[in-house]
Order: sequence, then structure tokens, then C-alpha cells
Amino acid sequence: MINVALATHPKNNCQCRCILSLLQEDQRKDIFQLAHFLRYQAGQTVFQQGEPASNMYVCCSGQLKIVGRLEDGHKRVLRLVRFGECFGEEVLGSDRIHKVFAEAMVPTMVCLLPKHALLRILQSNPQVYIRLTEQLIDQLHQLQESIMLTNFASSKDRVTHALRFLCQKYGNETEHGIEIDLVLKEKDLAELAGVPLETVSRYLSPYKKKGWFLCKERRWFISNDLVYNLLQR
Repeated sequence: MINVALATHPKNNCQCRCILSLLQEDQRKDIFQLAHFLRYQAGQTVFQQGEPASNMYVCCSGQLKIVGRLEDGHKRVLRLVRFGECFGEEVLGSDRIHKVFAEAMVPTMVCLLPKHALLRILQSNPQVYIRLTEQLIDQLHQLQESIMLTNFASSKDRVTHALRFLCQKYGNETEHGIEIDLVLKEKDLAELAGVPLETVSRYLSPYKKKGWFLCKERRWFISNDLVYNLLQR
């Protein structure tokens, strides 16, 4: 079993963006006394579905996925989390139970903010409150779109939408196309689209043969031809 490692103090080795970057230096020092910084290995969960929610989290380095597990065992990736982004905001809700679980996709360091520390930040920093609200609204829009696709779109269209979403949100333009700035497996795309892995494999197969889709060390490269194809749908 992989053990969670307690990270060293973030002053020198963590440059958290998001809410922590909006604090004054003295405020950050106070919050760091209340926060915990932990390292997770790939595949390890930060919190489990059904556990009480007692912290909000900031990804200080690495990459995570927020996943819902259905009663039949199927999984759906609801969100990807990168450096500087928050997750676990349900700690602020009335029903403070995690409806999903968070899993590290690569070696990751996370800042755990207890609820009382988070409330202190929100009460004294309107900018933090605004930033967090904006993030929650973006997540709501993404979830609404996902529900619409699940109910009305074909499996192929769902994969197309998921791949287009990855290109638009995480893509870096290169001379020959787009490099997606995430570490991914085809299984992650399947869980993001809510389709079987076999559907994703069949979808990508012709693009791989044409050289439009390349995977090098779990980094995805999308050719301009495939990008154009995705945008036309």
C-alpha cells in the first residue's frame, strides 16, 4: 500500500496559484500554520466517495481527476485538476459528504485547507470569494453540458466533445497542431466521455493510422487536420 507523504513546508517548493496567491504575505503565513501539505503517488486517492468532507484542497503540483463511481461500478471523470486549481468545495455545502473521489494521475502535492481556515480566507478576502465563485460556476456549466451530452448525444459525439474540450482547455498550439498539456491514458478519455474504452479505441484508430493522433510518454499530440475535424463537428 502506498503511503501518503507529508510534504515539506511550501514556502520554498510550492508556488500555489489560485486562492493562496491572492493572500498577503502575512495572511499566507497564518494559513500555512493551519494547512497541511501532502504528496500522493499516481493512483492514490486524496478522498473517497462517501467520506465526510472536512477540507478544501489546492493542487500545488501534479494532476488529479475527480471521479464519480456508479452503483454498477462504472466510473465517470467529472473534472480534471491541475496546478493551482481547487477541489473539494463541497465542504462549504450543507450536505458535507463527498459524492465523488479524487485520484492523483501523476505524483502530486496537495494543500489541505480545513473548513475553518477556508472560512477565514473567504471572510477577509473578497477576491478569493469571487475567484472561488467563478470556478464553481464554470464547473456547473461543464456539468450541465455533460448531462445534456449523456442524455442526447451518441457515444461518438461524446468522445468528439471530450477531445475537443481537452484541446480547447489544455491544448498548447504547435507548428503542426496541438499538444494537450496533461498526462493521459485512453481510459481517462473514455471516463471523461462516459463511454466504454473500446469506443474510444475504435474512435482513435483511424486517426492514429493517418498520424493525426500521437501519444508519446502519455502526452497527446493532435494534428491540425484532426483539430479542424473536431471544430467542424
